[in-house]
Amino acid sequence: MPSNTIKYFSCIYCGAEFIAVKPDDNHTKANKYKINRDDIETLHKCNECGKNNKIYWSEQKRAN
Repeated sequence: MPSNTIKYFSCIYCGAEFIAVKPDDNHTKANKYKINRDDIETLHKCNECGKNNKIYWSEQKRAN
């Protein structure tokens, strides 16, 4: 898997590191909260504490 398709995050509950994969090539900006109505929500279960972490993926804004 190419390294540009994954990002590293810390669990919001215990701080353990986990890897999240971008849902597609358009939604590349990761956010803790939903910002736009077309954001894609993904759930990532922490291997350490077992709790789910939500990540919202937004489209990167393009310069005009």
